[in-house]
Amino acid sequence: MAEEELLLTLEEQLGPWPIAAMSRYITAQALADKQWQQQNRQSLISQGGKLNQLLHKVGLSPQGDCSLFQWVQTDQAEDLHQKLAKMGILTRLFSQPASLRFGLPQSDHDWQRLQLALSTLAISRTA
Repeated sequence: MAEEELLLTLEEQLGPWPIAAMSRYITAQALADKQWQQQNRQSLISQGGKLNQLLHKVGLSPQGDCSLFQWVQTDQAEDLHQKLAKMGILTRLFSQPASLRFGLPQSDHDWQRLQLALSTLAISRTA
């Protein structure tokens, strides 16, 4: 609640998508740091490959290629999604086609949790 003139001035300065000051600061730092960008790019490529290999190892075959996540089409998608969720592993479930999206684990501990969870599931090799 404010005077109309003040609201219009603020709207003009902020624009339609205001971003918090800390987010703007962090983004500016990331965009200015070319070395960090290169290191992060390489790390994401490496981790994306690691996730791809882990999924193949347990009988899931990711389609496509993305460093941030792996998408797996499988008739077992809903069942795997539920079982993994009960183990604290969150995936994104798609119904058409039946599939799951796995994001990159954040830490070594999370990688171990994912590997253990996947190894305990009975995954059909023809999925």
